Amino acid sequence: MRIIRTNDNKGTTNVSFVKIMSDGESKIATTKILMLYFTPGILGLTLDNITLAGARKVALNDASYGKGSIYSLAIDDISVLDGEEVTVTITPPEGYAVDPTSLSVVVYVDDGTTDVKFLSLTADGSPGAETSVALIMKFSPGVIGLTRDNISAEGVTLGEITDVSGVGTIYSLQLKSVDVPSGSDVTVTLTNPVGYNILPLSMSCKIGVNELIIPKEGKVIGPQDDEVSLDLDRLVFEAGGVLTVKGTRFMLNAREIQMQEGQHAPYQIQIIGKDGADGAIGARGGNGAAGSDGSKNTCKLSGTEVGNAPTPGDRGQDGAMGGFGGDGGMGETNKHAELHLGKVNDTFKVMARGGIGGKGGNGGTGGNGGAGGKGGAAHFCAATIPSHPGNGGQGGDGGQGGFGGVGGKGSDGTDIDVYIGAAFEQMYAFEALEAPAGAGGAGGAGGNGGAGGSKGDHTKTPLCHDAQDGNPGSVGHKGYDGKSGDVLGKKPVIYVHKI
Repeated sequence: MRIIRTNDNKGTTNVSFVKIMSDGESKIATTKILMLYFTPGILGLTLDNITLAGARKVALNDASYGKGSIYSLAIDDISVLDGEEVTVTITPPEGYAVDPTSLSVVVYVDDGTTDVKFLSLTADGSPGAETSVALIMKFSPGVIGLTRDNISAEGVTLGEITDVSGVGTIYSLQLKSVDVPSGSDVTVTLTNPVGYNILPLSMSCKIGVNELIIPKEGKVIGPQDDEVSLDLDRLVFEAGGVLTVKGTRFMLNAREIQMQEGQHAPYQIQIIGKDGADGAIGARGGNGAAGSDGSKNTCKLSGTEVGNAPTPGDRGQDGAMGGFGGDGGMGETNKHAELHLGKVNDTFKVMARGGIGGKGGNGGTGGNGGAGGKGGAAHFCAATIPSHPGNGGQGGDGGQGGFGGVGGKGSDGTDIDVYIGAAFEQMYAFEALEAPAGAGGAGGAGGNGGAGGSKGDHTKTPLCHDAQDGNPGSVGHKGYDGKSGDVLGKKPVIYVHKI
């Protein structure tokens, strides 16, 4: 704490220069008044007693009702920057000593800016359906004079800017291109025009692109659709993705094609005919009937001979041959396609051909052979009479498998038209192929042989001889495989038009 002596031996009053306070607000209100505080007061202080560095002194008034403890110093022409200090130096009038003689204080300078709130950023269009062509920015209050130089963006290429409100509250930013996938965020960043302080300086929104993405699993159009037309701003192929158009008239307008990084399939678009129907599978052959069982013996009780000897079981019936497989149907021709292909970022390949002939049907399996009949039983007559049961019958053979059907013919291709910009001609490759004929069907498997009949029953006596079980039937032969189709479909013609 400073001790103030009001008078010394020479009659001088010692005064403490306590502080300086300034009015104003940074960048908003310029400082106009400095308040000077003294203890005790200095009576008779004038502008001539004050030196001001960093501004011009204008007027001085005693704000302490004549006590000289608080003075109001009006200033202007501040030469320091906003937030910097000016320095007041006191040369006291006669009879006063001031300590310290100088103090500094921060002053403020109105930079003339208007605070503006960046309210919103939105995009027109719809993700996946409609490409955004403009971004809309809204401000409060308005920003007059915002130009393209004040704006940068990530994810889009900007075009012209328009003050659609006329008072700076709504601006439209035209888009030359959208450079990110549909549904992605794009960010707009601003710099302040002279006289404005915009907060925040950046904002993001979702962007829309009229695009179709072909996934790595591929996408098939048709053959249930008679005609499909696609008008796209962007056609995107994931690595491995293939667009297959099968048996459908196809119209495509793709202004941009993007090939994502990774290993791609041999063709990105293949326009093909519907494959011929596969032949029907041959019917299975019928199973053979089982052989009849043999008859048992009879006895003459008054004599010493058997009346009837037991008979063997009958052979089982052979299984029937399997049915023939049906022939494969002829492939259907591809329908006409018209492709308008634009900018592309990697080599892009298109293939066209007719439909593949249908596969011949497999032959039917042969029927199983019937089981052999059981041998006749030997009935005991007397210990002195022989007892010989009948042998079991042989099983029937399995039926032969049916023949496989013949593969169908490949269909001729229908011509297609392609329109590409001359600037991108080297990025595209086209290939027309013959449509393969269908493979022949496999011959049917032979049926299983029937089981042999079991030997007849008998009563064991010293004169009894055992019988034999019947042999099983043989497995039927496999049917012959059908022949592959021998007619390939003719190549279509791909007409490439440079535009």
